[in-house]
Amino acid sequence: MRPSRDATPPPAGTAPPRPGIAWRVGVTGSRTLAPDTIEALRAATTRVLALVHAEITALARSDAAAAVYDTTRPVACRLLSPLAEGADRLVAESALAAGYTLEAPLPFPRSQYEADFPASAGVFRALLGKAARMIELDGARGDDADLAYENVGRYVVRNTDLLVALWDGQPARGRGGTGDIVRFALRAGVPVWWLSSNGQDPPRLLRTELEMREPWHAAAGPAAEQALKALLRGAILPPPSAELEAESRIGRIVDACAALCRRQPDALRDYLAEDDRPGWKIWQSYNRFMDWIAPPPPDDGAQMLPPIGAVEAYWHTLYTPADRRSQAHGDRYRSSYLGIVVLAFVAVVCAVLGLAHPAIALPVTLVEWLVLMAIAALVIGNHLMRWHERWIAYRLLSELCRKQQALAPFGWSLPNWEIDRLAAESAIDPHAEAAPREAWVAWYFTAARRAAPLPEGAVTAASLARARGLGLSLMREQLGYHERRRIRSRRAARRLGELGKVYFIVTLIGVTLKIGLLLTIEDRMVEGLVGLVCAVIPALSAAFVGLRAYAEFELLAHQSARMAAAMKAAMAELDAVRLDRPLASQELGTTLYATAVTMLQDIAGWAQLFRMKIVEAG
Repeated sequence: MRPSRDATPPPAGTAPPRPGIAWRVGVTGSRTLAPDTIEALRAATTRVLALVHAEITALARSDAAAAVYDTTRPVACRLLSPLAEGADRLVAESALAAGYTLEAPLPFPRSQYEADFPASAGVFRALLGKAARMIELDGARGDDADLAYENVGRYVVRNTDLLVALWDGQPARGRGGTGDIVRFALRAGVPVWWLSSNGQDPPRLLRTELEMREPWHAAAGPAAEQALKALLRGAILPPPSAELEAESRIGRIVDACAALCRRQPDALRDYLAEDDRPGWKIWQSYNRFMDWIAPPPPDDGAQMLPPIGAVEAYWHTLYTPADRRSQAHGDRYRSSYLGIVVLAFVAVVCAVLGLAHPAIALPVTLVEWLVLMAIAALVIGNHLMRWHERWIAYRLLSELCRKQQALAPFGWSLPNWEIDRLAAESAIDPHAEAAPREAWVAWYFTAARRAAPLPEGAVTAASLARARGLGLSLMREQLGYHERRRIRSRRAARRLGELGKVYFIVTLIGVTLKIGLLLTIEDRMVEGLVGLVCAVIPALSAAFVGLRAYAEFELLAHQSARMAAAMKAAMAELDAVRLDRPLASQELGTTLYATAVTMLQDIAGWAQLFRMKIVEAG
């Protein structure tokens, strides 16, 4: 595949990139169309392609689109077609006439592929000459030919937002036939615009396998066109900002005040407008605390390979700002939680001092009041700035982009169902009618994927070696991260547990000593000092126990041990792939795809773990 310039991450302080408005259409269908149906099929194809182009162009002019897209770039409608005889070429010709850009994935090297249609090789070359991008997949003739055709059909589906199928509705007569590709698309969450190859039946919009088996359930004719317009509108326009779901009375009061001040947050627009300039050093408090309580083990230095080529560079440019912002908001959120614990301890000390020594009751009560105000400020700041929500949402987005960076160089993609599941699981109440707060993450990622460049050139042993190296570097980085997190989480859990036990023993000794003093000595000052220690030490012990419960160190250690084992197994499987065999890209893609899904499920579990741990004053 053709290399390009190296990626340069956006500098700190710049806003995240906005995707261009794009839509990708793929084609599958028979190579032999009845002559008396061709004109009807051409008219039906032209109609749906024109409808898509006109609808997206109209949506691009809306204020909602202008607020989130890069409107300096023209609307991009693209068609993916392998340019075989029959349906592929018919749809390609209609798309070029309608202003689409043609992209041509080929199942074999071009010279071998032309042997499929010697009588029409000139037409093939003419259409290929009009393609903006071509990729020659690593299929082979002979026994693997059907697998090669299936591979190119699936490549089209993975990089398509709507599949146009010129199909008779019958099961595939060979592996990789139209019926197989239609079923693969529906399982992948790609809608299918079905044009019956008899040229007479009305078009249908298929969304499920049930509609494929029982077409009368699917919208047909004008109803299908209206359903397609609704689908385009829902995909192109950003989702409405979900209502805030405060989990406490203070949160609801803060949200109500924000509404009165007309400060209604919009998560997507806030992200696109946000810079990532360095924050105050106080927000590193949690990291410094962790360095003290559980010093990090040595870093092996494993990192994902620096991106090369337009495809890797595109996804790296999207990953970097999301990663930076996630780290910044995570630091703020966790440091504010630590600050509340420390301030709560100080408030207890002040309260005890005020009771034990009336002479200093006024000044320590004033200090206690200031401490409580600081706690309130941290709670209100977290609600207003949404540090907790942004930390989780930006982490989900960065992980999506990171996994896609490893898959995209050979035309694979994260599954729609996994992306949708991540958004759905962000809802506190999965049965609520309102959209989840983090639905924008899936929308933004999907919009960016539609506008992403596709690989081009030839899939060779060298390009496959690069793809494998990229995947292995991601897995090594994840393995190192999880090994360090496992060790550190266990250290932190053990240290905090030991501190809690120590302070409990100190408290027990202090209470015993206090009883002895009360029975033998009538020294009020000594009694007061011992009583103060007996009151303060349990508060300190409770603070450590609270931090341990908040951080879920034992659970994180268990998750990391499981993920480290999964990374080792995936690395061994990826290393075992022979790159000199036909369709090695399919083997690499399958392994990387499964590993990426496992990583996403892990990050979804992490997000669920911390989603309910809101900073509160109580």
